[in-house]
Amino acid sequence: MNMKPLTNHYSQLTAEERFRLIVAASDRGDEAERNRLSNASKRITFSNVDYAPFAQALQELAILVFLELLDEAAMYRDAFERWSDADTTGIIDGKKRTQATVKADTRTHKDRAFGLFLAQGFMLRTKAAGWKLFCERMGISPFGLWQYLPGFERLQCELNIVEGTPDRPGAAYTPEGMVRWLNAVRPSEDPEVAEAKIVKAAGFTDSLEATFRERVKWWGG
Repeated sequence: MNMKPLTNHYSQLTAEERFRLIVAASDRGDEAERNRLSNASKRITFSNVDYAPFAQALQELAILVFLELLDEAAMYRDAFERWSDADTTGIIDGKKRTQATVKADTRTHKDRAFGLFLAQGFMLRTKAAGWKLFCERMGISPFGLWQYLPGFERLQCELNIVEGTPDRPGAAYTPEGMVRWLNAVRPSEDPEVAEAKIVKAAGFTDSLEATFRERVKWWGG
């Protein structure tokens, strides 16, 4: 089918009609159609306050980090559930086992589940610390943009557990513990993991800063 006669009329569509068709083309991966619709669109001009690019960039980044931390919190909770269930998880392979063997296998399974739980805690705590450091550099509250979002209370609950208190450390590996765990579970043929290779709060902050500056530029700042 020759699409050219049809595309000649794309400019006659309303802005909303083109928008819907662009989204549909993106959903099905039709980049050529999306570009044709975009190129047929009219240009509009508007003005805004000079700090708007920074506000837009921060809002975008805050939502992305919020979703990433929600995902980390969900994996942390899942790991906790697997660890909690490890005592009652049967190991069935069709072989006759002694009570001592079953207990040893269960203990090993529980130890693995506990290690994964602490590793997920390390990831959640580190990324949360990185976001807090980014906000500290910006001079803003880390949770001010999130407090009314669905899921914030759940995230705050998991952060309270993983961050702990001065009297009760959070349920998460330290950087040194994370390195030991990674080296314990890595395939024997893989090189040993060094502490410099794991996620650090400051490194996560730097990546957020770079993303923020890119989005400020994209918005015209």
